[in-house]
Amino acid sequence: MGQADPHEQDAFKAEVAAVQSGITGTLRLGTDPTASTTLALPVAAFFAAHPLAKVQVRSRLSTKELHRQLRDYELDVAIAHFCISPGRGGRSGGPPGLPGLLVSDDQLVAQSATVSWAEAAQLPLALLTPDMRIRQIVDTVFAEKGYVVTPQVETDSVASLYAHVGGGGWASIVPHTWLRAMPVVGRTRALPLGDPEAGAQVLVAIHAATPGSVAARAFVNAATGLSLDDFFARPLPPEHRVR
Repeated sequence: MGQADPHEQDAFKAEVAAVQSGITGTLRLGTDPTASTTLALPVAAFFAAHPLAKVQVRSRLSTKELHRQLRDYELDVAIAHFCISPGRGGRSGGPPGLPGLLVSDDQLVAQSATVSWAEAAQLPLALLTPDMRIRQIVDTVFAEKGYVVTPQVETDSVASLYAHVGGGGWASIVPHTWLRAMPVVGRTRALPLGDPEAGAQVLVAIHAATPGSVAARAFVNAATGLSLDDFFARPLPPEHRVR
C-alpha cells in the first residue's frame, strides 16, 4: 500500500479545519474592470459562510493576466468575461455583460429610447482598450455590421468612460451591469443597443489542479448558490433606469 501524498494530507487537514471553524485566511480574487460590479453578491455569500475570512480584490487585470495569475497560483479565484458570445445565446451561462450606449443629450438629436449600432458608429467614441472582453465584443459586432470604428479615446477603466461621456465630448459603450453600480447623472443617458443584441458571460474560474485551494472552492460553492442571471435581469431603480 503506497504512502499518502503529504500535499494531499495537508489539503485534507485544511479542508477539515475550514469545515469545523470556517476559513480564516485571505482569498485572493481577481477580476477585469468590466466584471468588477458583479463581485458584491458572491463575496457577501462567501462571508456569510466564512465571517472570519478576508478577501483581497485585484480589479484592473486583463483576461490574459487573470489566466496567468491563476496558473501561477497568484490568485485563488477569477471572475471575468472569459467568453465572447455575441447574440442572445450569450445570456445562458452567467450574468450578462450586455453593452449599452452612454451618451450625452448633446450627442443625440432625437430623444430615442433605443439606439442602433449604425448610429453608435457615427458618434465620437471613448472605448475600453482592445484587451478587454467587452471591447472585443464591440469590435466584433461593428465588424459584422461592416462598420469601421476608430475610438478617439481608449482606457482600461469603465469609470473613466463615464467621466469622458459626462464631459460631453464622447459617447461610450459599457456593460449593462455597470448601471447598477454607477448611475447616469446630469445630461448623460444610457440607451440599450440593439440589432444585434450582444453579450458576454461572466464566469468564475479557479485553478484546475487538485485538490486546489480550500478558499477557492468555498467561494465557488457560495457563488454557484446565487441566481445572478435573475438579479441582473431585474428592472433597474429609477435613478439608474435605461431610458
